[in-house]
This record gives sequence, structure tokens and C-alpha cells, in this order.
Amino acid sequence: METIRVADLMIPIEEYPWVYEWQSLKDAIAKMSEWQIDCDGRKSLPRIVLVFDKHDKLKGLVRRRDIMRGLEPSILEEKPLRERKRIFDFRVNTEVAEMSKDKWFKGLLERSQLSYEQLVHGIFERADRDVGEVMLSANLTIEADKHFLKAAYEMVDNNLSLLPVMEGGKVIGVLRSVEVFQEIAHILLNPPEPEK
Repeated sequence: METIRVADLMIPIEEYPWVYEWQSLKDAIAKMSEWQIDCDGRKSLPRIVLVFDKHDKLKGLVRRRDIMRGLEPSILEEKPLRERKRIFDFRVNTEVAEMSKDKWFKGLLERSQLSYEQLVHGIFERADRDVGEVMLSANLTIEADKHFLKAAYEMVDNNLSLLPVMEGGKVIGVLRSVEVFQEIAHILLNPPEPEK
């Protein structure tokens, strides 16, 4: 059976989006939106963007949810966390189920004493924040020559869906859980013929 290394499954850095830590959240959104990753003939949008410093060293990762959190309008930031959660909290009941989305959103804004325009303005205002303010540190990487199952273990053990791939101290690509999963599926669904 052939040994599959991380480098065999990774996406080369030239084919994966990245930004510098001083670039804006809006820049990161643009990168995520313009890139498509081909995975066995199926296209997917990246969920994570790599973040580099001015010396082209990997600093961190920024996920879609980090960007969305970073876009939270400062007008909400001023409210206590409990109040911010309450603004968007509702329980499904028969009245809500029959209510239109517009009517529900209008009620939400009334409860929060915010206008739609205030929320949108707040998002535009925050879109200029540096990616470095919301990124996660890139604490875990994997060497290109490691067996892909080592990457699978690291992903599961650390609850990660992407590992930057290193060679000679530089990032040369990324390995996503989808490629690791597909390789495991390929092995399990296409077992080798028994030796005679």
C-alpha cells in the first residue's frame, strides 16, 4: 500500500487565499469570495484565510465566524453581553412561526432600540478593522513529509478543519479536513486486493 504524505493532499499556497495582518476584514471577505477550491471536481469556497506578517511569516488564521464577530457593530459592543444575546434571542412558538421574517426582524430591532440603518452602518464601520484584531494564532502546523493520518489525528485532537503545511520553515500550502476525509473514504471504500 502506498504511503500518502501531507504534501500529496495539500492545496499549494499559490492556490489558497491569504492576507496580511494589517489588511481589513473587508479585504479578507473579498479574498474568500473570489477564491474557489477544486476538490475532486467540486468547487468550494474557503472557510479560512491564512494571515501573514510583513516578513511573510504565518501569524494566524481567520475563519468566517471570526470575521462576522469582528463586524459586530460597536453600538452593540457597548451593551453588556447578556443584553446583546437577548437582542437576537427568540424561541419558536406558533406566533413566531406564522410571523414573516421582516416582521420578526422589525420586532427584534424595536426590542433592541436599534435601527436597521444603525446596524448596517456599524458593519460598514467595522469592515475596516485589521484582520490581525480578530485572527486566531496559528499555533499548530504540520510538515509536508508527515503521513496524512498524523494530520487527521492533529485535526481531531485539536478540533481543527485546516492545518498550514510547512517545509523548510515556510508555509507551502494548507491541508483541509475535507481532503483528509476523502482520502480515508477512498481507502475504506476501495480496499486493496489481498496478497496471494
